[in-house]
Amino acid sequence: MTNGTGPQQSPNPPRVAPAWEPYSPGPPPSPAPPASASAMPPPVPGTGVHAQQGVIAPPPIPGTGLNAQLHAPQAIYLRPQTIYVPARPEKSLALAYLLWFLFGILGVHQFYLGKVGRGVSYVFTAAWLTVGWWIDLFTLPRQVRQVNELQDLR
Repeated sequence: MTNGTGPQQSPNPPRVAPAWEPYSPGPPPSPAPPASASAMPPPVPGTGVHAQQGVIAPPPIPGTGLNAQLHAPQAIYLRPQTIYVPARPEKSLALAYLLWFLFGILGVHQFYLGKVGRGVSYVFTAAWLTVGWWIDLFTLPRQVRQVNELQDLR
């Protein structure tokens, strides 16, 4: 009910900040109390675990008073082992000529011989506008021989 003078106002009206004063909803929250040093368990000797820091560190080097982090890692020596590498079959001159005849413009015979760079150049230039294709007609036996000799050296 009203007493005729107007609407009643609450005992604590909301505060309106002027335009020049920044709005603050209330007092800032209080910071958390600092943890006491006695709340953490003591470090476990010999494990390298420092409970107060929560960090796992390497244990000290016995007899030196130094930590392991200060020293370079020790070299590990292994015995040499014999590795068996299977021999690759030699490239066939007949197959190289067959690939040259059927797909020479695309450089498939160069890919067969392991000459990837030359094969890619043949693909993008139609075997150097067929000049490379004609050159390979006469040089293919030497190319196959060189590839086989290199395989023997490996």
